[in-house]
Amino acid sequence: MNKIYSATLLTLLGLCPLLNAVTITFDDASTDLTSNFDYSANPTQYTWQAAGGVDNTGSVSTSTLFNTTAAYTPGTLNFSTIGDSGSISIDFLWTDTLGTGNNYGVMQLGLVKTLGAVLDTRAILMRSGSEVNQVYFRYLTNSGFTNDSDLINLVDSTWYRMEVTFTMTAADTIKAEMTLLNIGSDGTATPVLISSYTAERASDIIGEDVYTGFITQRAYAGSVTTIDNYSTSAIPEPGEGAVFMGALALIVFGGLRKIRARR
Repeated sequence: MNKIYSATLLTLLGLCPLLNAVTITFDDASTDLTSNFDYSANPTQYTWQAAGGVDNTGSVSTSTLFNTTAAYTPGTLNFSTIGDSGSISIDFLWTDTLGTGNNYGVMQLGLVKTLGAVLDTRAILMRSGSEVNQVYFRYLTNSGFTNDSDLINLVDSTWYRMEVTFTMTAADTIKAEMTLLNIGSDGTATPVLISSYTAERASDIIGEDVYTGFITQRAYAGSVTTIDNYSTSAIPEPGEGAVFMGALALIVFGGLRKIRARR
């Protein structure tokens, strides 16, 4: 492939950042927490640790404070056209040695327009009032919250992955697709889906550049004591992905024809 094809390919790749996810593994104390997040309140809510994470790598320990948001700052998502979509994922260690209360959001993933504010639109994993190790999903926006999902039974001292995909489905509506996966005692097991929940609500983030972030609550609620592998990404619409792949195919095909012509 000659220089012009290479240059065109690099240009296309540069114009398609939506195909790339950003993942923070919390393996570097100097950047993974202090530089990549903005704290909404008390910066001691989250403490970087050299170990204790997935496969005992770097991690973040959570404190017992309520409602402190760490918002991801290097990039934003925007929901302006029906079909626009973005995803957030986080790994967390569930332990049941702290807290006996209920009906608090022990893990929340979502979107916020202003750094330092509580998330405006968020998928919440709530602590159940029925049993110590039971949780359920709820979806909260500025217009209220949804009915609760079915109860989910968790296992003490086990790693889980919470994922949520937000998609604009109408001029004023964002859908949240939430999943919870079991990833084992050290966080390296093949993920096993244990629950999913989908809901739609009106949201005031539409048309705004919004940050992605998370909230943990441990006091009176149990039991997310450690987090790892925070990821956020925009998901290209099918049309955008098809255009990109088509252009890439043309470049590769053209390059192959030129190579054959030289033989």
